[in-house]
Amino acid sequence: MDNKIVTLWENDTNNSATQDNLDYEMDTNSDSAQNNGNGKSAVRIPVAVRVQHASKTYGAGPEVLKNLSMTIEKGTIYSLLGSSGCGKTTLLSCIVGIRKLDSGEISVFGGEPGSRESGIPGKRVGFMPQENSLYNDFSINESMQYFAALYDMSGHDLRESRDFLVKFLDLPDPERSIGTLSGGQKRRVSLALSLIHSPELLILDPTVGIDPLLRENIWNHLLSLVAKKNTTVIITTHYTEEARPSNKIGLMRGGRLITESSPQELLAQHETNSLENIVLKLCKNDSMDIDNPHVQNRRISAIATITSIGKITYRKFSSAGSIQYKPYESTTSFQRIKALVGKNYVVMTRNLILLLFMMIVPATQVLVICLAIGNDPKPMWMGVVNHELNYTSCPILDPASKQGEGCDVENLSCKFLAEIPTDTIYLRDYATDELARDAVKAGKVWGFFTFPKNWSDNLYERASAAGTIENETLRGSYVKMEMDYSNKQISYAIKSEIYDAFEIFLKDVLVKCGFYEGLAESPIQYVDPVYGTDDTDFKEFISPGVLVAIMLFFPLCSTAVSYIWDKKQGTLERSMVAGVQSWEIMASLLLTEGVVVVIQCIFSFSIILYLFNIEILGSTSLAVGITLLMGLGGVSMGQC
Repeated sequence: MDNKIVTLWENDTNNSATQDNLDYEMDTNSDSAQNNGNGKSAVRIPVAVRVQHASKTYGAGPEVLKNLSMTIEKGTIYSLLGSSGCGKTTLLSCIVGIRKLDSGEISVFGGEPGSRESGIPGKRVGFMPQENSLYNDFSINESMQYFAALYDMSGHDLRESRDFLVKFLDLPDPERSIGTLSGGQKRRVSLALSLIHSPELLILDPTVGIDPLLRENIWNHLLSLVAKKNTTVIITTHYTEEARPSNKIGLMRGGRLITESSPQELLAQHETNSLENIVLKLCKNDSMDIDNPHVQNRRISAIATITSIGKITYRKFSSAGSIQYKPYESTTSFQRIKALVGKNYVVMTRNLILLLFMMIVPATQVLVICLAIGNDPKPMWMGVVNHELNYTSCPILDPASKQGEGCDVENLSCKFLAEIPTDTIYLRDYATDELARDAVKAGKVWGFFTFPKNWSDNLYERASAAGTIENETLRGSYVKMEMDYSNKQISYAIKSEIYDAFEIFLKDVLVKCGFYEGLAESPIQYVDPVYGTDDTDFKEFISPGVLVAIMLFFPLCSTAVSYIWDKKQGTLERSMVAGVQSWEIMASLLLTEGVVVVIQCIFSFSIILYLFNIEILGSTSLAVGITLLMGLGGVSMGQC
């Protein structure tokens, strides 16, 4: 394999704009050339990954990839070298379809990443990211089962692959939790997840944290995969000498590929036995200038070097004659959603306390708010300063006397006070306005009435001779109220009770004195309401809004935290490389979080209906349905 190189043929300037790219294969093996009748020989090696003029930036920052081009043949090992921050991880994420280029093209297995022809992301690729990207709450076996489900592996294939990888990578007990493993053990588990389904394209970024002896075994296994299964391997490594078994080495610096050649060619060209020295020399000579002749002509230099090693023969084949990749059959969305639902279930059940908290907290919030609001306030103390009775208390009226006949206009203040409901408002007499006002300031009462002298006579005269009434009489018919408005709910409740009591009292007086009782009513009439009732208390009014807000807020928070945490630890990206799409993640969360939302609804409605006796006017099923939709809406918003 070392003496075979595939390069992109570049026509002269007159043919550079041709529509089809043409591939050439070069064979430096003179023996094979002699075996060919015309002295020429070539081996057709299809291209697995091709990157052309790739450029990528993040926001307003500097270019991470700068007009980068590279070619990786199928069934070869490609070692990507370069210091941290040179763009290796960005390049690999673009190859697997996680990120998009700003300009340029990437072809994987004959198609753009994300297309059906490519099959990437999906089970054709095994990806070991820079971070471990593992679920710490999972066991090793559960992690393997999750990714095996994403790749639609059978139970037999999973067990066979798991047993081999546990032995080959010297993994701990498969039932052991990943969170209890050391850094090196987690790294080996991450490698096992990328190998479990025997992918066609294997991307390892990078192999740090693994002891040297195991690294050697891993390289031997990679060579075996290439030889037996024609696997394509892209590996980033910080151990330069480790790349010697590779078929090709690409050296990146500052977002550019400053050389791309086989280890043997590099060693022969630079006349040294150390790849480390070659990399150091190339980095020192690189001027970081895009016009550097070495960067522009690296393929020409490679060809010249090969010419000095042996005779190069060419055979051209057009795109029509090259190997055509068939559309790849990936796993179905149903299979991936099923795997995601299983993963979400394990994540939730690993944190039972948090799960119970999320189920109970919305109902608890509804309970606390309803308790804080409470029922209509009672009892509410009010003071009375009655100048009409010389500051004495009203006598207790006999209920029978209240139903008596005749127009009795004496002590109407007492008859009015008798209409005030005693279960809501308690009355307390005071001798003067100052004493009553001090009681309000001290918090003993919420307000007080002041009845002027001759109030009964003035009120009767106001009702019977409204057209000729004098101002003094009119002023004498008023009942003054001083209130503490620091509590809006209580002050509103007192005013409402007093208004209703006065209307009842006035109607009774007018009827007994031969007047039309309608005069006691306000000229503004309230007919039957379109929606609701006119006696709805504040708790009944605010409960639906509180319930809907809580049912939206808590699923939103739980889903957002889960999604962000998944993204932060890298497991989200790893799942997406396996072929998972954003809408499938949303669907799986709706299914798993939806169960939690249903339980939250049951608890919350039970508290509202049975504990606080709040009546639902209309369809109960519609109310429950709207609440469930709000909860599911929160789940959806948590992923935005």
